[in-house]
Amino acid sequence: MGCLAVVIAFCETLRRIGRARHPVWAAPLVVLTLVGGFLLFVHSHGNHPANARIEFHHALLGSVGVGAALSKGLASWLPGASQYAVKRWEIAWAGSVILFGLLLLVYSE
Repeated sequence: MGCLAVVIAFCETLRRIGRARHPVWAAPLVVLTLVGGFLLFVHSHGNHPANARIEFHHALLGSVGVGAALSKGLASWLPGASQYAVKRWEIAWAGSVILFGLLLLVYSE
């Protein structure tokens, strides 16, 4: 998992400093966020006493993760979008990441 984070950080750094302008450079962040969100739907903790609560929390985190990936993908790849539309999708991305972090703060098993 650490290697994936390094790849994402490298690609995003190149995008932010202007060295990688092609939209394909957004793919690692979008795809891996989408995969991570979907994996939360199938992730299991086995026979745990609080299994229902854990599954609910995973479904909530997965939904926010998929929403974050879709908003980042739309911000990066929406053809012919105005700067206003791109900015709104970037705000949705940021809000999703913040919400995901807040949900992790209250997560417990």
